[in-house]
Amino acid sequence: KSVTQWLQDHGQPREWQERFWNIIALAILNDSPEHTSAEIFKRALKAMFHGKRENSSLAFPLTSLSQLLRMPAENYVRQHGGTILTHSAVERIDSIYDVQKGDSHPERFIITTADGRRITARAIICALPHRQALQVLRSSNLSENISLLLQQMETLRDSSIINVHLWFNKVFTQLPFAAIIGRNFQWIFNTRMIRTKDSHTPTHLTLVMSGANSFIHLPKEHLLHVALQDLHAVLPESRTASLLHYLVIKERTATIALRPGVDALRPGPETPVHGLFLAGDWTATGLPATIEGAVRSGKQAAALAIRLLSGEHS
Repeated sequence: KSVTQWLQDHGQPREWQERFWNIIALAILNDSPEHTSAEIFKRALKAMFHGKRENSSLAFPLTSLSQLLRMPAENYVRQHGGTILTHSAVERIDSIYDVQKGDSHPERFIITTADGRRITARAIICALPHRQALQVLRSSNLSENISLLLQQMETLRDSSIINVHLWFNKVFTQLPFAAIIGRNFQWIFNTRMIRTKDSHTPTHLTLVMSGANSFIHLPKEHLLHVALQDLHAVLPESRTASLLHYLVIKERTATIALRPGVDALRPGPETPVHGLFLAGDWTATGLPATIEGAVRSGKQAAALAIRLLSGEHS
């Protein structure tokens, strides 16, 4: 059942859907409520409003996500004896099997990278995005043992996001952010004000379009035109400002499409191959394809890998 059908079943008027529910659903599920899973939406609402108060808080990163998440994670790994290889994209994950245990129990894995490295491991957590994970696993000698898993992954579809950054020569709004109703873009973020608290220097706005598959193929100049039309419609004073610079970012495979029934296609952390685990926002986290879901899946996969390796050493 779709989000729209579920809301209609519970007597939510069309106006309430357009002015409240659809805004939340698009932000959480990254697709139109007519096309997204009511079950996943309900679980997200329960996590937001039936738990701790901070679960429903809005958080704005004051820096880039790389500085906020990636760099601290890298530092943590290195400080605890781990190694991080960059510019070493994984091309294949192959296995050497234990003859006595059969072909579902590899003795070890061999990872081949684009720069020619060959890395041996006893356990692997494949945390690649959905499309890249599918490509790597399909090209490995594991493919026969995970054929059903690959079929599931191939069935998953993508949902896009478009961000348009606009820099103007003057300030024309004091709003930190705003939802847009009845237009093509859904959100406006006053990026400079959010990050610096500075409301006097020239404006940097970011317009966001979730569920953007029908727009993702359009030229960047056309998307700029659509963004400016939406901006002028909701903030007429923006017409008096001169556009200094713009940047259009298309995320074609931003998330998986969370269509009704997609839960049956999202794999869990364990695979049919002993020692190979999956992690990522696209896996069966119980949540939408979000950072929170990615963190949950990473913890689950890490716990399973630790249990496997601890059992071997004991």
